[in-house]
Amino acid sequence: MRWIAGWMIALAGAAAAVGAPQSALTLPASEKAASTEPAHKLVLRDGDVLACIGDSITNQRLYTLFMEDYLLMCKPAAGVRMVTLGTNGQTAPGFLQQESFDALKFQPTVATVMFGMNDGAYGALTREHAAAYAAGERGIITRLRQGGVRAIVLASPSCVDPATYKEGPEGAATYNRTLERLAAEAREAASATGVRFADVHAVFAQAMQKAKGLYGPQLDVAGADGIHPGNNGQMAIAYTMLKALGCDGDLGTITMDLDSGAASASPGHQVLSSGKGMVELSSTRYPFCFMGDAAESSGTVAVPGYLRFNEDLNRLMLVVKHAGTGKVRVTWGDTRKEFAGPALEKGINLAAEFIPGPFNEQFFKVEGLIRQKESDEEHWYHTDMRKSIGDAGKVLADEEQRAQDVAAAIVPVRTRIVVERE
Repeated sequence: MRWIAGWMIALAGAAAAVGAPQSALTLPASEKAASTEPAHKLVLRDGDVLACIGDSITNQRLYTLFMEDYLLMCKPAAGVRMVTLGTNGQTAPGFLQQESFDALKFQPTVATVMFGMNDGAYGALTREHAAAYAAGERGIITRLRQGGVRAIVLASPSCVDPATYKEGPEGAATYNRTLERLAAEAREAASATGVRFADVHAVFAQAMQKAKGLYGPQLDVAGADGIHPGNNGQMAIAYTMLKALGCDGDLGTITMDLDSGAASASPGHQVLSSGKGMVELSSTRYPFCFMGDAAESSGTVAVPGYLRFNEDLNRLMLVVKHAGTGKVRVTWGDTRKEFAGPALEKGINLAAEFIPGPFNEQFFKVEGLIRQKESDEEHWYHTDMRKSIGDAGKVLADEEQRAQDVAAAIVPVRTRIVVERE
């Protein structure tokens, strides 16, 4: 009971200072966490360079991997390039003093910034630490703007996990209160400087509670050490960042008419052929794909059960006209499912209903190239870029080549949809 009490205190505290209603943390586990931030217009423009800046959680290159997957394959904007600039143990004032100029060598036009986990010094927050963090956050915004960064998303820190944090549930409750206060400082800094705010802290806290409610309190969401999330927790960070960047999740609509056999598709998807109850497509805009074991922190397949990822960011819709009022079978790839006719008339989300789906193989092939690119970036950022300004040109040329290699791998995927009335 002591463990449960500590966990609930930690999670309840996570939302208190950032405006999330207390009831949001006591919903049944089957309900899904909602973003605490209002929708934004897309800040990304075609050809932008996005720098993801942060500490060791950023340097894990997991939430950044999922973001890059999304930006390149789901394509909210065309030709976006991304570079991950995370440093183990870093703080907001430390980055401002030591690394901000190095980050600007990559010539970013947009940046996300997430510090705070180390800024609280893993204990009760002191005025000195709070003031240093606030000053560092504001200083980073100023420095990035001076370096030509057009748009900035300032993110609050994530949470520690009561199940695995080394100080136990009570220590987790204490440090989550510290992180909650730092989240409030980040929100205030974002408001005062006119940049966007990503409330990673509140979204992560809700997702962690719901995931543990579904798969047990011992499931780690903030990682085996209670600090560095596995893929499940990293998805909560990626979701919050993408929402703050203004991604709206509209990946396209395929429309079929069961009576006439006509079919149409929105940009990113081309109708190759169609007939009564069938359409063949070629798509250059992929839905986001999930993988792994639902009950393991290394998996992402369970994420739609406790995060509104599909609803908010991953909508590839199928609309079937004249579907009727009875049951209708839909086959997409190797999977067949049954739906009510009125639901198909309104539209179903193929990305949510077909997991795994026919894009999985190509999606994860591209993800492998992105993973290698991000690994190379770690070496460039922490080694080559430190040697001399003369190395920056080669690093940037290598970065451009890697980005081109990834873009070339995003080839059209052909799929077939078959719709049959019972």
